[in-house]
Amino acid sequence: MKSLKLKAYAKINLYLDILGRRADGYHDIQSIMQTLELSDTLLIFEHSRIEVTVSAPPTGGQADRQVCDSSFLSPDRNLIWQAAKLLQERYEIKRGALIKLIKNIPMAAGLGGGSADAAAILIGLNLLWHLNLSLGRLQKLGEDLGSDVPFCVRGGTVLVEGKGERLTPLPYLPRASVVIARPSFELPTSRVYSEFDQGDTAPLSRLSLMLKAIHDKDMKEICSNLANILERPVFRHHPEVRRLKETAISAGALGALMTGSGPSVFAIVDSETMTKKVAGELSKICPTVITTAFYMQGVDILEQGKNRERLKHF
Repeated sequence: MKSLKLKAYAKINLYLDILGRRADGYHDIQSIMQTLELSDTLLIFEHSRIEVTVSAPPTGGQADRQVCDSSFLSPDRNLIWQAAKLLQERYEIKRGALIKLIKNIPMAAGLGGGSADAAAILIGLNLLWHLNLSLGRLQKLGEDLGSDVPFCVRGGTVLVEGKGERLTPLPYLPRASVVIARPSFELPTSRVYSEFDQGDTAPLSRLSLMLKAIHDKDMKEICSNLANILERPVFRHHPEVRRLKETAISAGALGALMTGSGPSVFAIVDSETMTKKVAGELSKICPTVITTAFYMQGVDILEQGKNRERLKHF
C-alpha cells in the first residue's frame, strides 16, 4: 500500500499588528511568523474514501484532552478533512485517503497546529494523487482553509500580510531555543478579535524595526521588538496570560510574547541552562510547558525507507 509520512510544524508570531477590518470581515494584518520544531505527525495511505483518525503520541506528548473529543473530527471543525475534500473536489479525484494524525501540538493555543496539519495534507495528497501542483498553487489553495495555512505550507521566517495570503520570505534566523507555556483555558480567535475591534487601539507601526533586526540576524534586537497587538485585549480579560510573559522575562528569557490570539506565551532563551530555568518557573504556574526551537520550513516529507526530504520551493 502506497503511503506517506509527514511532519507538520507549529508556528509562533514574532510580530503581529492589525491595520484594520476588511469589508469581507477579515482583518488586514502585518505579522512575522516563525516555524518551530514542535510538530504533529501525519500518515497518509491510499484508501477508497477520505477517513481521518487522531491519537496522542505513544509517549503521551503534549497533546491536550481535545484529542479524545470526537467533535474534533467533525468536518466543520477539522481542517485535515476540509483540506482533503478541497483537493478531491477541485481536481475531481475519485480516490480517497486514510489519514492518521498523531497530535502533539496543543490545540486552540495560537500555535497553528490545525493550519499546519492542513498544509501537510495539501502537500501529501499532492504527491499521493500525482497532482503536480506547485508550492505557490498549494499556498493559494490554503487561503480557502484558513489565514495561517498559506504560511504553514511554506514555513520558515516569513512576513505575512493581507488576511494571511501575502507572503514575503525573510532570511532564516539562527537556531534559537523556545519555551512555550500553554494555559489550560481556550481563547476562541473570533472572540479575541471581537474584543480587539471594540477597543480603540492604534496599530503598532514597528514593523521596520523588526525587519531590520531579522535581516541583521540580531537576536537581542529581535527579542527587543517582539510585539503582538492582541495582547492588549487578552491581558485585559486574562491577566494570567500577562503573568506568564512577566514570569518568563523575570526568569531570564531574552524576550517573551503571546503568540497569535493566545493564550500560549513563548519565551526565547539563549542557553540550555536558561531553558531549564525559564521552563521550571513557568511550570509552577502553568500546566503545559514545552521546550522547542526555531525551524526552517513548515512541512517535512518522511517517506518510508528514505531519509528526511526537504520540500522544494518551486
